[in-house]
Formats: sequence, structure tokens, C-alpha cells
Amino acid sequence: MAAQDAEDDAFPDPSEAWTAQDFTARLRRLRVWSGLTYRQVEKRSGLQGMPLPYSTIATALQRDTLPREEFVAVFVRACGVDPAPWLTARRRLAVAEAEAVAPAWPAEAPPAYGAPPRPAQLPPDAGDFSGREVPVRELTRLLVRGEARTIAISAIAGMAGVGKTTLAVHVGHAVEDAFPDGRLYVDLRGYDAPLDPADVLARFLRALGVDGQKIPDTVDERAAVYRSLLAARRLLVVLDNAADETQVRPLLPGTPSCAVLLTSRRRLAGLEGVYQLDLDVFDAEPAVELLARIAGADRVAAEPEAALEIAVLCGGLPLAVRICGARLRTRPHWRLTDLTRRLRDERSRLDELAVGDLAVRAGLSLSHAGLDADAQRLFRLLGLLDAPDFASWTADALLDLAPGRAERHLDQLLDARLLDVLSGEGSAVRYRFHDLVRVYARELAEGQDDEPDRRAALTRAFGGWLALAEQAHIRLFGGDYAVLHGSAPRRPPPLELCDDPLTWYESERLSLLATIGQAARLEMDELCWDLACSLWAVFETLAHHDEWRTTAETALTVTRRAGNRRGEAFVLTGLAHLDVARQRYAHAEEILGSAIRIFEEVDEEHGRALCLTMTAYIDHMHGRYDRALPRYEEALAGLRRAGDHGAVIICLRCISQIHLELARPDLARPYLDAARELLGGAAGDRSHPQLLYQLGQFHLARRELEEAEQVFTRLAEIADEIRDPQGGAAALCGLGEILLHRGEFARARALLDESLTAARGAGERLLGARILTVLGRCHAGEGDHERAAAVLDEAAEICAEIRTPLWQGRALDALGTVLRAGGDIDAARDAWTRARALFAAAGSPEAADVTARLDDLPGRT
Repeated sequence: MAAQDAEDDAFPDPSEAWTAQDFTARLRRLRVWSGLTYRQVEKRSGLQGMPLPYSTIATALQRDTLPREEFVAVFVRACGVDPAPWLTARRRLAVAEAEAVAPAWPAEAPPAYGAPPRPAQLPPDAGDFSGREVPVRELTRLLVRGEARTIAISAIAGMAGVGKTTLAVHVGHAVEDAFPDGRLYVDLRGYDAPLDPADVLARFLRALGVDGQKIPDTVDERAAVYRSLLAARRLLVVLDNAADETQVRPLLPGTPSCAVLLTSRRRLAGLEGVYQLDLDVFDAEPAVELLARIAGADRVAAEPEAALEIAVLCGGLPLAVRICGARLRTRPHWRLTDLTRRLRDERSRLDELAVGDLAVRAGLSLSHAGLDADAQRLFRLLGLLDAPDFASWTADALLDLAPGRAERHLDQLLDARLLDVLSGEGSAVRYRFHDLVRVYARELAEGQDDEPDRRAALTRAFGGWLALAEQAHIRLFGGDYAVLHGSAPRRPPPLELCDDPLTWYESERLSLLATIGQAARLEMDELCWDLACSLWAVFETLAHHDEWRTTAETALTVTRRAGNRRGEAFVLTGLAHLDVARQRYAHAEEILGSAIRIFEEVDEEHGRALCLTMTAYIDHMHGRYDRALPRYEEALAGLRRAGDHGAVIICLRCISQIHLELARPDLARPYLDAARELLGGAAGDRSHPQLLYQLGQFHLARRELEEAEQVFTRLAEIADEIRDPQGGAAALCGLGEILLHRGEFARARALLDESLTAARGAGERLLGARILTVLGRCHAGEGDHERAAAVLDEAAEICAEIRTPLWQGRALDALGTVLRAGGDIDAARDAWTRARALFAAAGSPEAADVTARLDDLPGRT
């Protein structure tokens, strides 16, 4: 009895346990050694309510089988001991227990019959596998690394049809030598009818040689036997098409001798220590290579352009390319162009992308079926958009939800790999569809949603883009000025998106262009012209003239088709505005005449006044001051009645410019003061940088160089803040002219060169010519008459091309001065004669100054 007590008091070494009963007995003796009662151990361990077949630790330890790992860990820890040696001993015994369940393979048994089974369950490798060299290399390296202390798990995620299974099977065959004990494979059917992990484990255990009648009942017990059997083996487990982490976890081996390769359409972020590989679609080159491997290299080489078009129409999706290759291979009489013709029709494209048991639509339908009803509806409605990408507010608008409420539905689409994240963070995140996914989504929408519901959803989304474009105009222009609007409904999304309107535009540019085109096709004429016109301020600021013209011409077509005369007139106004920005004055005059007649017809005074302002500006550029000033005054009255303060400011500025050019700064000053007062003084300078430029010119005309320098410096700062290249170039030109007046020619030339580069980059030909004129004077000041003459000649030529005679005359006047200084009297006389004619036609007092210079020339006849 004393000997027994001594044995109970001694610390029980778990490493000496050789049976489950002995291990359990040592656990009981550990409790005695700790000096705790069973109830105390239970209380310290917190095991009350633990899902055990018995209610107390004491009775739990009466089981004949090994206690569960989690039970051992908390029990030993409650006794005040490190559980690690006990868990090691338990796992060793679990292996022995599993081997007792599995058949015995005597060493002397013939390999063909008595050796342990070596499962080889992988499907055959694709003989035409191509295009995945980098992921194959990386996955192979990770799976066969010998130094790993934990099990190597590589997960391949991606949309349906991207080639996850093909890649996994190929890699599984490539690493065969690294796993001499076999390769297990199962299609978990995650997006169809997901397999129960218990059933998969039963399948694996039978493949590993366990008698079906001896397979345990529960998933935990099956997993324990499975891991025990794999504990001493080098074996690869390929789990294809997994639904989620819950399905996968019981199927993971427990020791680093094995490795796992799994695929899923979603990222299984809940699995620890997993190497995640996101598989994307093919670029054009590997897609064409795959097509050639399947359909035949000669056929593809004979029609390379058609092969490339097939790759593009398939969106680089390997399954789609594979289907196209298979169809071509079984139809040797087809040319590749026969297939491209079939694929171009978006409505039947998915019908064409099917052959045998392969179909793109089938894979997408499984992903779609796993969504809840709201996410399915969002998927369909998003497919209606022509926009290539979109922000989350678009989903809110389509579903008619409050801001942010659609994000959980977007998350479902992301998890199902029916949607991709393009870029950005927070509210700037953008999403996009793969082209074929979009086709499928639109197909579902047109089949399941009524046309009025589809149109209403699109109207809400388009209204969001319209509201944001309107805000961008307001922020760039300092108010909702110099623009007309239509009756299309707005749906304001989070307006902080437009805090930086140019950044917002850059992110939405392609979507905005697509939306204008889609609105035109849907005959939404009011929305189409309003959205196009609301973007003019952005187009002008960034010198995006091509987008400006394309969207305006689209809007013009749809307004004319709809008989929308007011919309048509304002779109014509915008096209004229673009021509003016590009110095195409003759065409602009013609368009403005049409727009004014329509505005008069529909009694739209505001639009007519805006057209008159531009007509006066063209007269101004042509030096027709006698026509420009009364037109400006007439426009000014109309704009004041319309309450368009921003356009009033423009008109006042232009009138002051005429007076400055006619050397009447005293008459210019009241208009400048009125404009700045309306704008709000210096606080409003950021909204109208052109007015600052005009003020700088006023000070230059009065030789108030310090005041001019302050103004142009402020203009340069504002232009940099709002990313206005024209304003920046004008500011640098003004600062360069100040330095020229001060005789600092080298510094002036450096600024003028920088200014000229900026103006040319912005496509500003008139500003460029004006800068060249100042630069020519700078070269002359440095004594480089030859260079000065070349620069001034270029300026005069540009002004002649864009029909701005006043500035052409100024360039020629400066050229005459340079030629006279260089001793070329005849050339100087010619330049001054031409300049005088231009000034005289414009009614400019500069004609008299040039006449005086001509009279002073020697040898005058």
C-alpha cells in the first residue's frame, strides 16, 4: 500500500505511456501529484460545459480511448504543468491507435499486393498546358521545400474558368517525385453541391487502405485517423474547388511531411499560414499561345489578327480560349475569322463559348447561384452599365439604397469572384467586371428584370454621375456659372468624392464617357447633354479636347433626334467653346450663329447671352473692337438678368482686356474692380485665375512691376493648386515679362522657356504665340537678333494661322524692331508695314506708333 502511495505521489512521465489506458492513468496520477481534487481541476480549467460524453473530468478519464487533444491541454495546464510533452505523447499513441485500425503491411509482403497503398488520384495533366510558368515555378518551390517546420499549404484563388484546376493538377504532376507516398485528389464541388468533409475523409481513408467497416463515425475521429496515417508519409493532398475554410480544415494533414494544394473561387483568408495565389486571366500573348496549342499553330499563324481578336473577345479567360480552340479543332473548315464573327455579337457570345461539357456560362451560373437574392439583383443591374469600372456608390444607386448599404452585397460578389477590385481605398475603391461576366450579368438582367425597372436603376446611377459632374464644375468654376442644365434627375452620392474634382475625373473618366454614350443609345437626351456639358470645365482645365468633342457630338446627335432644341443649342455652344479654345474662330462663329437662332426660338435668354459673350470674344481676337464691345455689353446685361455671376465676371474681364489693348488702362480699371468685387476680392481668386492674369496685365500696362509681380506669383500658386496648366503658363509668362522690363534677360528667358513648354503641352497656341513674342524681345535684349527674329517670325505665323490679327501685328511690330536693330532696313520696313495694316483694321492706336517707326527709317521712298 505504501508503495502504491509513493507511485501516486511521483510525477508521471507521459513519455513512458505505451497504451491509451496507461496514458489516461498517468493523467489521473498527475492530478494526485498536483494535490488538487477533480472538482478543483475542473474549476481551474474552465471545462464546465465542455462537449464531452461525461459531465466531469473524473468520469471523462474513465474512457478507454485517448482523451481529445484540447482536453489534455487544458487538464494538464490546470494541474500546473506544461502540456507540450503530454500532447506529444498523445499524438504518438494516436498514430499507434490509427495503425491498429489500418491493415498491417508486413515488410516481407510483395510490393504489388502487400505494400501500403500509394494513391495516385490526380486527373491527367493537360497536354496543352501553357502560359503559367511563373505560378508553376513558385508553387513547386513552396510545396517541395524540405526545411518547412509546418505543413506547406498553397491556395489558388480566382474566378470561374481562370484555370485553377488545370494549374493545380499540372503542379501536382510536376512535384510527383517529391511525394513518394502518393497524391490524394478530390473535387469539393464548392459552388455546386459542396461535399461533406466526413464523406471526403472516408474516401481518403479507403484510398489509404483502411477497411470501410472500420472507419470511425464522426468527422473528428476520421480526421484523427487520417492525420495519423499521414504522419510518417510524404504525400500531396489536392483539394479542388473548395467552398470555404470549414470544408477544408478537417482535410488538412497534421505534419510537415505532407503538403496541400487547394483551389477556390474565393480567398480562404481564415486558413493560417497559407500561401495565397490570385490567378488572373491571360494577357493577349499567352492566350494566343494556348489557342495555337489547341487549334493548331499553322492556323493561328495564318490569321494572327483574328487570333488576337479571339483572345480579346474571350477576355483572356483560359476556359473561353480553350473552348474556342476546341471548336476550331473540330471544325477544320472554319477560318478563325468565322469564329470572331460569331463572338462579336455580345448577346450570343456565351452561346458560342460552349463545347462538349465545357461552357463558360455553366461556371458563372454556379457562382451566381451561391449569392443571396439582393446580391444577385445587384449583379444583374451592374451588368447593365457600360461603364468599365465603378465606385461603391454606384451599387447604392442601382439598388436605391442609402450610401454604404450595398457594400455587403459587393463583398459577396467579390468573394464569389464575380467582381474584381480595381484600385483605391475607402470611398475611392473601384470595381470592375471581367468582360464575359458582364455579358452574363446583362443576360440575366434582360431575362429577369422588367425594362422599366432596368431603366429606373440606370437613371439612378446616371443621376449620380451627373450630380458629381455638376459638383466638379462648381468647384472648378467657383459656382454653377456659365452653364445650362436640363431636367434629368440627380442622385447625389457622397459629395466628398468631388473635393478634388480633377482627381475624381481621372478615376471616373472612362466611366463618364461610357455613360454619356449609353445615355444616348437609351434616348436619355436630357441626361446625355446635361452630363456632357457639365464636364466642359474639367475638359478645358485639363485640355482634354478629344473627349470634349466626342461627348458633345454624341449629345448633339441625341438631342437632334429627340427634337430637344434647348439641349441642342447649348451643345452647339459647347462645340463653339471648344473651337474657341483651339483658336478655330471661323468655325466657332458659324456654330454660334446657329445656337443663337435656336435660343431665340425657344426664348432662352441665358443661353443666348453666353453665345453673345463668345461671339464678342471672337471679334476681340480678330481685333474687331467696334463690334466686340457692344456685343459684350449686350451679353453683360443678359447675364446679369440670368444671375450668372461667373459669366458676368468673364464678360467684365474681357471688356477690361479690350481697353488695356487699346492703351486705355483707366477705362479698364472699373471693369476689373467690378469683377473682383463680384467675385469676393482676393478670396475668390482661386475660382477665376484668368481675372488675376488680367489684373497682372493691368499693372504691367502701368509699369507697376512690384504689384504685377505679386499678382502673377499668386496666379502661379493657384494654378499649381488646381492643376491648371494654362494658368501656370500665363503666370510664368507674366513673371518673365516683368524680368524683361527690369533687364534681367537670362532669368526672364528661363521662365519664358518654361512657360512656352507648358503652353504647348496644354495645346494653347495663342498663349504660345504671346509667349514667343515676349521671348523674342528677351533675345533681342540679350543682343541675339538672329534668334529673336526667328522666334518672332514663328509667333506671327501662328497668329496668322489662328486668325488673331492683333497679336500677329504685335509679333510683327517686335520683329520690325529686331530687324531694324540688326541693320536689315528693308525687312524691318516690311514687318512694320504689315503690322500697321493689322492695327489699323482693328482700330488699335498701336497703328500710329508703328507709323512713327516707319517714318524714322532711313531711305524711305
